[in-house]
Order: sequence, then structure tokens, then C-alpha cells
Amino acid sequence: MTRDLTKRDLLRIGIVSAGSVFTGCMTTASESSEQQITIPDEPPCADDLQIKQIAATVGGEVHPVVELQVENQGSNPISYELQVIFEQGTSLGIDARTGRSTVTETVDGGEIITHRVSDNARDIKNTDSYIVNVVAVNCQDERT
Repeated sequence: MTRDLTKRDLLRIGIVSAGSVFTGCMTTASESSEQQITIPDEPPCADDLQIKQIAATVGGEVHPVVELQVENQGSNPISYELQVIFEQGTSLGIDARTGRSTVTETVDGGEIITHRVSDNARDIKNTDSYIVNVVAVNCQDERT
């Protein structure tokens, strides 16, 4: 009997500890911090494209918003497609998708564009994490 009680107590301590870590992750995800997004090496103009996460509000039953800044440091236009996938952790330790948003745009040489990305999916307020993927980058000739 005492042995079962000890196992339960350890389980409760583990759950409380995991909850504290999870809450800390949600708080961190809500803070404004700049983060560079990795861009595939191809095509050649990809070196001129800089994508940064400049702010994010995620977790705490709020509508998630990720703010991205795209800068073309070259002289020719670059078209791109970004995908933001919103997720929530489950009791099984597997992330489940709560929403997804895609941004398709062309940025001229020397231009900076800011995107505020969100989704209106049914479970979107359950989001506690997100992933930003660069789906496509295409070089273009000088615009006329």
C-alpha cells in the first residue's frame, strides 16, 4: 500500500514539474524575440533573401500571431512562399496541428516586407507552438 502511494506521489510530482516547464515554454513563445529563418540554398538568389521572425504571440488561450520580416538584399525581385504551421501539444507528447497559414509574395530588390500571420481555424486558440517553413524561393529578372 505504501509503495503504491509513493509511485502516485512521484507521478504527481512529475506532472506538476512538466506543467511548470510547459508553462515556461508558453511564456517564452509569447515574448518578442528576433529569430532568423533558414532558407534553402537554392536558387542562387536565396542568399539575398533574409527572413526573420520579429515577434510572436502564442499560448495562453490567445489568438496566435507570428510577425515575419522579409528583406531582399539583392537588386532583382524574389518571389517566395512561406508556411506557418500552428500546433498544440497533446497528452501523448505528439504535436497536433491547430491551423496553417501560407504567405505568397514578391519582394523587390532592397525592399522589406512585414507579414502578420495567423489563422482562424476552430482550435487555433489552443496553439502553444508554431513552425515557419520556407516552401519556395524563385529568382526573377528585373521588373520592367
